[in-house]
Amino acid sequence: MTNSLPMIDVRDISKTFRLHLRGGAELPVLRAASLQVAAGECVTLHGASGSGKSTLLRSLYGTYRPQQGHVRLRHRGEMVDLVTALPRQILDVRRYTLGYVTQFLRVVPRVSTLDIVAEPLMTQGNDEAEARRRAGELLERLGIAGKLWDLPPATFSGGEQQRVNIARVFAAEYPILLLDEPTASLDEANAQTVIELIKDARSRGTAIVAIVHEPVTRAAITTRLVPVAELGEAA
Repeated sequence: MTNSLPMIDVRDISKTFRLHLRGGAELPVLRAASLQVAAGECVTLHGASGSGKSTLLRSLYGTYRPQQGHVRLRHRGEMVDLVTALPRQILDVRRYTLGYVTQFLRVVPRVSTLDIVAEPLMTQGNDEAEARRRAGELLERLGIAGKLWDLPPATFSGGEQQRVNIARVFAAEYPILLLDEPTASLDEANAQTVIELIKDARSRGTAIVAIVHEPVTRAAITTRLVPVAELGEAA
């Protein structure tokens, strides 16, 4: 389902990094970049390494703050600009609106896998039993055996940790998703499961921005392929 409802509205953002180990040299990565994403779209960013794909994704999450421009996301029925938002506002956006699948799982050590996946749902106010049921459903769908759910994912393989990361984000059914190589470390069967989860999210009206180099996954999930160099002035 794709409609014209704007969920992401990036306008003229520029981001430059200062390289302190290179005598303070400046590295411009994004220059006057703009991007709009509607509900139900999966926009996949395209470009060579260093073109600004990850910088844009991290700007959408509020990890990087552009030096100019606006990053507006639809949150609780209103557009919130992450460039000017207070830290507590950014945290609220991440809690209820914005999910981010990275290539790394960063969690509290010694917490069980089931609790890690259920935690975003409980943070949103869902009943603990329902949150754990939903978490188990996603873990099972992604091939994480029930006998592993009480273990911390630090003991898992890289591919298993990535599947826990995916389950954690998709369980909460965020209105906006950022995906950074979600199937990079997965086998074919689990990659197909993730593709199905992404398609399910799109059908619910989730707005998605993704970085995907693997051609099969990219072709399966993408509604619009956007070269980063065409978002604004070339870096």
